[in-house]
Amino acid sequence: MGKLLFKKLFWNGLFIANLYAIGYVWITGSVDLIRGDAADILIACGRLAGLLLQYLILVELVLVSRFKPLEQLYGFDKENALHRRIGYALVGFLFLHPLLLSWGYGIRADRSIVEQFVGFVASWEDVLPATIGTLVILVAGILSIPKIRSYLTYEVWYFGHVPMYLGVALAFGHQTASGDVAFGGAMRYWLALNAAVFGVILAYRFMVPLFKNWKHRFRVSRVVRESPDVVSVYLTGKRLRAFHFDAGQWARLIFFQRGMWHGHPFSFSAPYDGKELRFSIKALGDWTARAEELCPGTRVWLEGPLGTFTLAQGRTNKQLFIAGGIGITPILAMVRSLPHKADAFLCYAARTRTDLVFTREVAKSGVRHMYVLSGEVCGGYETGYVTLERVRYHCPDLASRDVYLCGPSAMLEALLPALRAAGVPEERLHHERFGM
Repeated sequence: MGKLLFKKLFWNGLFIANLYAIGYVWITGSVDLIRGDAADILIACGRLAGLLLQYLILVELVLVSRFKPLEQLYGFDKENALHRRIGYALVGFLFLHPLLLSWGYGIRADRSIVEQFVGFVASWEDVLPATIGTLVILVAGILSIPKIRSYLTYEVWYFGHVPMYLGVALAFGHQTASGDVAFGGAMRYWLALNAAVFGVILAYRFMVPLFKNWKHRFRVSRVVRESPDVVSVYLTGKRLRAFHFDAGQWARLIFFQRGMWHGHPFSFSAPYDGKELRFSIKALGDWTARAEELCPGTRVWLEGPLGTFTLAQGRTNKQLFIAGGIGITPILAMVRSLPHKADAFLCYAARTRTDLVFTREVAKSGVRHMYVLSGEVCGGYETGYVTLERVRYHCPDLASRDVYLCGPSAMLEALLPALRAAGVPEERLHHERFGM
């Protein structure tokens, strides 16, 4: 626990230290403006907005870089949530930076804000590419607004973010051509910071996956139907015993078969055995409904393992697992990796009896369990929804257990507050939304 706290203090401290460094760069470069008239103050504030904008873009890039030390420390879903929150602030600075500068310089030149902004784009070095880059970044931000995101396929959202790297590159020349980081120690600091961030992206987003896929040469070995809408895809590869993951983790897969090359995140649905990797895929749209058509021998690009939804996060030797629908996949892998006669209980909810998958594996694991069906009444199964009362009846000491939840958002939103109210400490509530 102390080691974990130290790591969090280190990374949080590094983030704050860079904020202080940026503040120092701004103060030393804009001190005369701060003491000036209204136009000078507006220009100084515009410069500060630009520096913060540039820094937040770098932070956003680190958060999506798959940088393992941070991903393993905070978890992919927390990084994702922070990425979204910072994105809202970033959009604000995207508007404030040109607005304040156009306003300040417009007062000096006796021009309107619009006239001054057009003048920047037409005559100032590197402003036009920076403006184009800003628009590209803004589009990526708009695509992430929850209401808009809900209408997009995963592929549209994902590829809508790829041009963001181009946007950052277009804006970089403007950052170092004028303003507070255009000379001296400030420029050296800014170049080093950018080099560090893009080094992390190059290593963890590109080089590490490239090396792993070259080393293991993943291929589809077989496909097994588990239920009317779930199939398990088994992968094999070279030197697979050197590929390790923890039960509960996931990977992003791309299958190099016609019509199925769009990448998606899938959980490992069986614990590591050094021979095959199993991913269980539910028909939820696009090619996933045709997963059974995957041919043995098809090449696979695998990016992972990812995520911190693992038994290693536990604080006790007793577990309560709650799974809904296809959320059983990471939980099944954890259940099967438990030692014999482990003190664990599994609550598995599905709509109908045919939607329950891996029931034989659950029974074989020896873990106490119950099934809850919401869409039909069937002998031997509980009916309705998973509630705190129902879980507590079967597992009265739930407050003293580590609780692992994976399922639909509605289920998590209903159960998490109830479990907190029942006395389960936050550090023993484990759940992770994955997907970026």
